[in-house]
Amino acid sequence: MGKETTVTRSMRLLIPCLVLHSAAVSYDWHTPPSQWDEPRLFHSSTLTADIEDRIALTKVSEIPTKPEAGANLDTLFSPNGAYWVAVVTSDTTELSEEPDQLCFYSQNADISAYIYNERDHLTGVSFINHYTNYNVTIEWINEKLLFFRVWWGRIAGSDLIIDVEAESIIWHEMVWWGGQAFQQYQQAADDAAENL
Repeated sequence: MGKETTVTRSMRLLIPCLVLHSAAVSYDWHTPPSQWDEPRLFHSSTLTADIEDRIALTKVSEIPTKPEAGANLDTLFSPNGAYWVAVVTSDTTELSEEPDQLCFYSQNADISAYIYNERDHLTGVSFINHYTNYNVTIEWINEKLLFFRVWWGRIAGSDLIIDVEAESIIWHEMVWWGGQAFQQYQQAADDAAENL
């Protein structure tokens, strides 16, 4: 048997990690972790099997009184002041100080937000069994598009854009914390360098 080259050894170490990891999720890297300077968030248009079942949009017939601007920290108005989104949790413990963003933490695994768009109903957005250790972020992109980021675990989350006038999700991608992938690639590179 010949001498194992650095490339051969690196591939031997790296391939089992990639095969095991890719069996669960297929990443479509824009820039692979081997080229990162530090861990980062990255996105994938491929949704994991159960994610779509954990997000629900519904029509809610009961309309609360329109909140006063700035009077309720759990309410965020659209840039034109016509629409609003309200977070309905009984245990919101953190809210961002940003005037154009709702960032909150909830111990409830199931959370809801309600969107008012000048109709005779609200649009309910529910996230079922989200990861309670991370914040949920909501912010207006423009007068009618609303961005949500919700985490399902320590590594996987969803980024969504909802068109509040159409009352539909117009974009949804998975967001991933790349810390583990970065560490695996760095370890493989370190092991390869040691064997030069």
